[in-house]
Amino acid sequence: MQINKLRASAIAWILLVPLFMGLILITDVDATPTPVLDEISWMKGAIDSHSDVSNIVSQAIDGDGHIHVSYYNSDTNRLMYATNSNGVWRSQVVDSTTSAGKYNSIAVDGDGVVHISYSNDANNDLKYASGNFDSWTLTTVDSATAVGDFNSIACHDKKVFISYYNYSGQSLKLAVKTAGRWSTTTIVEDVSQGSTMAMKDGKVYIAYLSSNFKLKMAIGNGTGWVVQDVDSTSAFSKYLAIDILNGYPCVVYYSTISQDLKIATTSGTAWDTQVVDDVTSVAYGVSVNVDSLQRIHIVYSDAALDLRYAIYNGTWNYFILDASVGNFKSIVSDVNDKQHVVYIDREPTYYQLGYLTNSGAKWLIKDIDSSGGADKFSSIAVDAMGFAHIAFYDTYVDNNVTKGRLCHATSANGWQVETVDISASAVPNHPSVVVDSHGFVHISYWDAAIGGTLKYATNADGPWKNYTLDALGNIGKSTSIAVDSTGTVHIVYTYHTPNPANNVLKYANFSSEAGLNTGSIETGVVTNGQVALVADSEDHLHVAYYKEGELHYAIKSGATWGDAESVDTSDQLGGGISMYVNAAGNVFITYYDNGLSKLMYVNNTGGSWVSQDIALAAGGASAIFVDEEGDEHISYLETNTPNGILKYKERRNGIWMDQNIDLTGCSPQISMAMDSLGRGHVSYFDPSTKVLKYATSIMAPSAPTNLTIDVESNKLTLNWAAPKVDGGSSIIEYRIFRSVAGGEYLFLDAVLAPGLAYIDDGLEDGVTYSYYIRAVNAEGTGELSEFVSGIPCREPQAPVLKASGQDKAVKLTWNEPENGGADITGYKIYRKNATGVFELLVELGGNTRSYTDKQLENGQEYSYYIKAFNPAGPSVDSAVASATPEESNTLMIIAIVIIVLAAVGVGAFVFLKKSGRI
Repeated sequence: MQINKLRASAIAWILLVPLFMGLILITDVDATPTPVLDEISWMKGAIDSHSDVSNIVSQAIDGDGHIHVSYYNSDTNRLMYATNSNGVWRSQVVDSTTSAGKYNSIAVDGDGVVHISYSNDANNDLKYASGNFDSWTLTTVDSATAVGDFNSIACHDKKVFISYYNYSGQSLKLAVKTAGRWSTTTIVEDVSQGSTMAMKDGKVYIAYLSSNFKLKMAIGNGTGWVVQDVDSTSAFSKYLAIDILNGYPCVVYYSTISQDLKIATTSGTAWDTQVVDDVTSVAYGVSVNVDSLQRIHIVYSDAALDLRYAIYNGTWNYFILDASVGNFKSIVSDVNDKQHVVYIDREPTYYQLGYLTNSGAKWLIKDIDSSGGADKFSSIAVDAMGFAHIAFYDTYVDNNVTKGRLCHATSANGWQVETVDISASAVPNHPSVVVDSHGFVHISYWDAAIGGTLKYATNADGPWKNYTLDALGNIGKSTSIAVDSTGTVHIVYTYHTPNPANNVLKYANFSSEAGLNTGSIETGVVTNGQVALVADSEDHLHVAYYKEGELHYAIKSGATWGDAESVDTSDQLGGGISMYVNAAGNVFITYYDNGLSKLMYVNNTGGSWVSQDIALAAGGASAIFVDEEGDEHISYLETNTPNGILKYKERRNGIWMDQNIDLTGCSPQISMAMDSLGRGHVSYFDPSTKVLKYATSIMAPSAPTNLTIDVESNKLTLNWAAPKVDGGSSIIEYRIFRSVAGGEYLFLDAVLAPGLAYIDDGLEDGVTYSYYIRAVNAEGTGELSEFVSGIPCREPQAPVLKASGQDKAVKLTWNEPENGGADITGYKIYRKNATGVFELLVELGGNTRSYTDKQLENGQEYSYYIKAFNPAGPSVDSAVASATPEESNTLMIIAIVIIVLAAVGVGAFVFLKKSGRI
């Protein structure tokens, strides 16, 4: 039985622990837990919805976090390439040869050049493409008979490596491109189909199947090959996956006999194999990735063609990411340790290239108010500091009578709720809130208690003040508020009459200087939903509303409103409206087609209005915001469950990405705002629990700051400060990465917040250790800190200082002292001043052995000491050395020598003349 088999495997593993202490311990399980359908942690989109994708899908991520995908379009039988390297997803044909690319693999080198290996069924050869989007060089690497399938590509040290299968020889081959020239060699003969390759530190690791379908590993170091047995316990599927775990290869594969998904790991020679998932069947391709924290990520499909995801971080956890998918998929992790999955996404009539990521997909949900029993319809705004402000209706009981009130909740000092207007009606309706540039809050709202009145509240003068702006009756049921740069408040609202044809869309502005002014925008408005008002950066006002089932829009760029225009002439529109206007004056609106239950979206960025439906089964609420990059962010209600689902949609890299925020319940009233960091803030109401909720998207934190390093013998101490931006979620821990002697940076340890220090001890003196740190919150790992390096050592001994006097100078010399285990980095020389105090004279480099102190007074004694420095700090003071500058006698000696020589010369001349010799 499967359970007995797994138990036996576990017992065998326990017995083998002493032998394999160096291996990664991956806990086996008696039976794989039922995977959880993860509907909220990932965002989903389509990279290419025009191709009919089949066969192999391969993915790579470059140093800038851009994704590169190679795949096969079965409609045209062409090799395709897709990337978001310029900020927008693009796809194109790489090789127009028929049946090129069914087997493909992709890599990106350190220079950003893309390399693709692929099979060419037309000629049964191995081909290679290199370049970037719109610029490809195609090469035939091996044209021997029937080669090229099961290819795998990698780049290292300006070389390109491709492993592949040779049908005619039933052999595993390797092609290497060095200095522009290809060479091919046969590595192993008598093999089956199925191989995959990875590289580490110049070594080539190729996992493959023998002729009897046993899993083996070929290891090449540039001079020869070693073959290891990995798993001979069963027969295995030809679709293998490989990555590097703790410096060694790990292989994921599927047993066709036991029908287990397995992983094999090693620490050098012996292999350990473990069951990952005892699913009844794995459908073709699997993919594995190991992130910087050495967590293992695997994507695969089960017999039902559900896309499964398994992650190992001490224990295995299992999830279903999507249903009804194709056979092949690929997973990579980015620099923030977030995952990206490309896969064949099954649509009713074709297979598109799908994309899933958990990057930027984390939302935090908080209950704001659970008192009262009414539907807490709300509106949200965010101030310049990133704090959220929510205006909402609530109820309370006074003397057994249920009454209504308008409330304000803010996150400015931890969530606090206060009453704005206790006289407001208990009838729930949609308020509108805005925060001005000074942080003051302004709210327009409808009070049904006195016949339907438009009211306005603000805390601009400190305490909340309420004003009645229009008391005609049936006024303000739909309202929207904006504040321009002068602080003037603008409000649009509806006036409902017994005859809908006489309804009016009204407008009011209010300021402390000019008071209240009211007027009309359009009459004959039959409102089937809300209105939306926005003041743009030029203080122009924009309004969107419904009239007789159509979407209308008007702008006020001067003293009066311009003529309204029909944006969407469908006659069944209604429900919520949300609008955003960017700095260029472009307008973005979300609204509803009630007849088709579709969320609609329209903008005029191209000069004319263009609309599209972007979600089905949508309810009556949505909210839109556009970030500085021009990407749209939309929250909306999906009504395919009794209580509704709060969903989120954003355009990322040019494609729509979808996500569920809250599956537990959402009413048909949603409001959304975004802060300056691009984080979304949504207020909504859960009708099942009568709770006002708040959801905010969180980002990975910014980098820790002020990273420093203190040096001691055999020990280094790191200190840092918290990130300036926590991403909207408290810092959980700090992850420390270390490089030894210039090697690869690897995860070292984690420090739980609020800790801001780490001691790395047991180190070797004289060796350089380098570090960086990353903060972690609920979204994931943040940006890298600055890099610091240190050399463990003790302080050096003091040099021996000598001093000798010269004319108006003292020359100092010293030896190189014992350095404490690290190079001397410098010296400091101190000189005694006239008051007897030693002062710093000069700082010198570590290779200096002498120094002359000039411009001194002759005949005066000068005293000195010196300190040596290494990374651990200064030595003790050397012994004091003293010397006295003396006036030089050189000129007098020269003069005497000249006089003596002259006298000798004169004497010699006289002697020679008297003797008659001259």
